[in-house]
Amino acid sequence: LIEPQLNCFQEEHFEMDKYSQTILWADPDPDNLPDGGVAPSPRTGRPRFSQQAFQSFMDLNKFDILIRAHQKFTLGYKLLWQNRLISLFSTSTYDGKLIGKAKFLRLQPKIKRFEIGDEEIGEGFGILAVDPEFLEKQLHQYYHAATNA
Repeated sequence: LIEPQLNCFQEEHFEMDKYSQTILWADPDPDNLPDGGVAPSPRTGRPRFSQQAFQSFMDLNKFDILIRAHQKFTLGYKLLWQNRLISLFSTSTYDGKLIGKAKFLRLQPKIKRFEIGDEEIGEGFGILAVDPEFLEKQLHQYYHAATNA
């Protein structure tokens, strides 16, 4: 068991144990790591992982899909490795700068990972833009609620 070794309640990621750092802060790096690779980022020092390392983790744990956050993308999301890894960034600004389009994900039971992509209005699942007018319609349609209520 690794749970007793976890020490994630630290102010900075580099003060965490290696397992907590990897679980909470590792980013996919499909272009710069050899197969099976897990290595620190030269820029941030945080862990990054290859497709083969990801697939080994997923297969070992019998997971079909992993949804993660905190990595910036201009489109607000990235689908990797046959849609087994979905990475979202749910803000349009970061460090006080406009960085791209914020996104969020809505899933429904029995959705196949290959069906996930930009939502077609009315489909009821997929990657959605965080647009105030669109969000207001979605909240009303699916939850009978309003953002200004």
